[in-house]
Amino acid sequence: MNISKSLIENDSSIQTYTRAELENALPPVISIIHKTEKAQSKYDKENTQFKRLSPLIEAMYIAKTLIRDEINKRE
Repeated sequence: MNISKSLIENDSSIQTYTRAELENALPPVISIIHKTEKAQSKYDKENTQFKRLSPLIEAMYIAKTLIRDEINKRE
């Protein structure tokens, strides 16, 4: 999550992370996406729990994209 936070905040400390560390950061983010989408699917779209999970899912998709972009920059 520290890597995701650094990328979202456009923090220069992201350069201290290796490509391997970036690659290792992806599975937990993907896991969170999967688990929250599964939890969200149990609720109606108007339910408070559904709405509560939406920003988390959106943030994790953004983090996933930013991590992949950073990995691709380092190829």
